[in-house]
Amino acid sequence: MRTFGIFDNIDDLMLFNAQQGYHYFDHATMRSFGSRVGKNLYGGCVFTESTDNFNRTSKFYRVKVAMSDGSIETFEGDCGSNAKAKRIAKKLGESILKGNTTYDSDTYEINSDL
Repeated sequence: MRTFGIFDNIDDLMLFNAQQGYHYFDHATMRSFGSRVGKNLYGGCVFTESTDNFNRTSKFYRVKVAMSDGSIETFEGDCGSNAKAKRIAKKLGESILKGNTTYDSDTYEINSDL
């Protein structure tokens, strides 16, 4: 059963993701999406990401959650700004640590009051 991952830092998460056979953080994958990952990891599993739109004229700022199997889920698809994505990620990480945010492995949903 998938649960929230627990990682010490973003580098450990990236390594574990690759070891599990995922390609989320591969250089070629990130380059093709114009993706950049924030350096902070909140609550052991929450991070921010920016990606370019398809014609590279604007960016999307997202909040992502790393799962115990190395997969990555999206919590917030477009935060509007990097600062807002960081605020949401920090709150979500704190909520996960407190047990106020859960993951439903049947519906693949992150349930939070944020």
